[in-house]
Amino acid sequence: MRKFTTPVQSVQQLSINIHDARKAAGLSQEELANETGLSRSWINRLETGKITNPDFNDILSVYKVLHISDTIAYDAPEPESRNDKPVERTIAAHTQAIDQISKLTTPF
Repeated sequence: MRKFTTPVQSVQQLSINIHDARKAAGLSQEELANETGLSRSWINRLETGKITNPDFNDILSVYKVLHISDTIAYDAPEPESRNDKPVERTIAAHTQAIDQISKLTTPF
């Protein structure tokens, strides 16, 4: 199976990506709804862009069923000296990024 990667820069792009991933998985909206616990009408409204501020947990449920990565990638500064502890700096950067994301009122 071929991997497909595309950036998500808007809810509209998210909607298109979820629709495409559902089709690629061979699932109907009803099947996706059953597997996520969401309604078929919610899936339809999401895929057609009628939901402009989807709940983050609902999106994660869809991602899980469709095997869409929820990984966050970002550039981290290089360690300034040999005395820096890169692993601890990376963990701190990840923790800070997660805290910032959780404070957002609009997840996408």
